[in-house]
Amino acid sequence: MPDSPALSDPGTCTVQLTSDALIDEFKRQGHFDQARKQLFQNFQQSAHHAAFLEQSEACMMQYVDKEADRLVYRDARLRHGELMRALEQLPLFTELVESLSKQTHDMGTDVPKEAMLGAQGQIAQQMRSQLAQMIFAQSSGNEQVPSNDLT
Repeated sequence: MPDSPALSDPGTCTVQLTSDALIDEFKRQGHFDQARKQLFQNFQQSAHHAAFLEQSEACMMQYVDKEADRLVYRDARLRHGELMRALEQLPLFTELVESLSKQTHDMGTDVPKEAMLGAQGQIAQQMRSQLAQMIFAQSSGNEQVPSNDLT
């Protein structure tokens, strides 16, 4: 594969892309979804995941025990919706995000958070690589952008 033009070399690209067009293209090609899935997989393999599941299950059991007489007569779909609303009102999600943000290591892995999420981190480098490929494909008139696995 030929080298893609560097993002810092504006003279190498003949096509002017707007930030909105780039975002739309990233979405269309699924790059944001791939990054999101990678972060979620890291979370699922961490100790935070098990603790979160344990906490949310305990909260739901407590809610069901407290509201059992009323919930038993509700339609299953309505019961599920009510349980989800009760779970969303708990501070579990906010606390989890804050806890993950304060960690020195990204989601329980041995990779420091900055190495994964920072400006020079793994995800930023992958996004820059995809962006360079998109610009190269756009400037060469090639509609197919070479895929780059984000794992």
